[in-house]
Amino acid sequence: MSRFFVVPLLFSFLALPFLFFFHVFPFADLPSYFFSSSMVALGFVFLVAVNGRLKYPTFLSVLAVFLFLLVFLSVLGRGVAADSSVLSLYTLVVVLSGFLACRLSRSVENYYVLLAGVVLSGAVLQALAAIILHYGLMHDTLGRWMLPASFRMTGLVAQSNLLALCVFFGFVSAIYLYLSRLISLGFLCVLSILFGFVIAGSGSRAALLYTFFSFLVLCKFVVLGVGSRQLKGLAFAFFLLLFGVPLYFQVDSYLQSFLYDLGYVGRQSTVQVARDYTAVSFRLSEWRKALTMMIDNPLLGVGFGNYGQRGFWMGVHYPWAVAEGSFATHCHNLFLQLGAELGVVAFLAAIAFAGFVIYSVARLQTSPEKWLVLSIGGAFAVNAMLEFALWDIHFAVFLVFVLLPIFRQDRVLAIGPVVRGVAAAGVFGLWAMVSLSTADIYKKSLVYNSGPIDQLGAFDLRVAAEDSLWGREIGLLQITNIPIMDSELAYQDPFTKQMMDWRPVNLTVLRRMQVVAITGGWEELAVLADAVAKNYLGDAAAIRREVLRQPGIDRALVAKVLDKYIPEQPK
Repeated sequence: MSRFFVVPLLFSFLALPFLFFFHVFPFADLPSYFFSSSMVALGFVFLVAVNGRLKYPTFLSVLAVFLFLLVFLSVLGRGVAADSSVLSLYTLVVVLSGFLACRLSRSVENYYVLLAGVVLSGAVLQALAAIILHYGLMHDTLGRWMLPASFRMTGLVAQSNLLALCVFFGFVSAIYLYLSRLISLGFLCVLSILFGFVIAGSGSRAALLYTFFSFLVLCKFVVLGVGSRQLKGLAFAFFLLLFGVPLYFQVDSYLQSFLYDLGYVGRQSTVQVARDYTAVSFRLSEWRKALTMMIDNPLLGVGFGNYGQRGFWMGVHYPWAVAEGSFATHCHNLFLQLGAELGVVAFLAAIAFAGFVIYSVARLQTSPEKWLVLSIGGAFAVNAMLEFALWDIHFAVFLVFVLLPIFRQDRVLAIGPVVRGVAAAGVFGLWAMVSLSTADIYKKSLVYNSGPIDQLGAFDLRVAAEDSLWGREIGLLQITNIPIMDSELAYQDPFTKQMMDWRPVNLTVLRRMQVVAITGGWEELAVLADAVAKNYLGDAAAIRREVLRQPGIDRALVAKVLDKYIPEQPK
């Protein structure tokens, strides 16, 4: 298999899905899921059709057993059927991508050089796109889905931790290529400033932990044999990465004197402090509650998919999860989430699997490849304790392509011609169905994005795309009229009834009702309509009218729900 085939394929897995993060529509991860999972499926179909003998490491067997255990527990427990089905697809994609990564790594020399080059190119494109969006160099219509520049950079449509991950992977890939003497020190320095600038703009506090961990690991390898000249270059690169932080804030402050009014600029520090305070407080509270849920339901947990319905973060089951392949409404700690939703068995299995990963990587010989794997794997480990990137299928595929090829492929899976054909047809057919579902949701999101919200013209929609799900940490500060320091309380209340007590602005309520009308959440629509009738008397008729004008809904059913609380006004 030539490099001309492998490089575009790697780009499809490791760069292309992440470049869609800055796409402008409410369900920003849809194309990422579509590209990553579809490419894995099609690649596996090609692989099985060409060769029926698949070599793979023991590590892949352990990973598959762990994931299938989670699927079994999700089916056995009281989980949400939609989330369990997505977990099954997630497991299938990860296992198939493992076979595919092993095959690609054997087909070319210097696999990790190609991988690092692809990741670096994707990170550069991602960073440049974030800067372009951030400073408004593209068409003004993009700005309505963006957060204000004073909060953070928005190349990921407000998913700043994921942007920081992508850019950090580009940074460690650049260092790996420098250690392999494939890029110059000058080029590495330019990249370091760029990546430091964007990481600072992303607003991700976890990125500091990624960088610190990577530096510690690199120091160990430096002592074991990196030349003095390269040592100076690496130290300079890390310094320039940190130099990008004050550079970002200086440039941002300078530009804001032209782009924003002084009163708006003066509120920056207050809002940022509130965001830090809120994030830390709410994470600690969330972990404590997740641990309590696991202790109260030790056998099978509360059921996979039920965690988000118990009043945490967005506090609602994500209705598009099947099409999107994302569990982003789940806990900010992977281990505690598994314990709360699937019980103590899943919690202990996750800890055991993490220990197995550490043991397996520690046994490898010291090399630049090992440092690359450790840095990227360590970043995912930190993220798993603070965020949820591994629940997004494209990040899981990314980690598999980085991690698995470094292990010795000592096992063989032989597939007969009949089974080969059935497997290829089954995988291809499954993803054809998922793709059609994805396309349908994507079409509805475009309709929603250009719907009657624009016609109101009453509010500057600078919040992120998913603020329609309530409770994005910045969106909440922006769109609700509550004291900033009290904002953490809103995260820890059950979803709609308590959120409505905070009296969000009328347009936010309308946006949520439009989304619920599209997805068929009749109970939630009733709660919202009741709250509108009680608290928004002057706007109730207009809100009803705009909801019913929303394309892509069952108007008869929506009208039936609304009539009970907001009857149609006689003309």
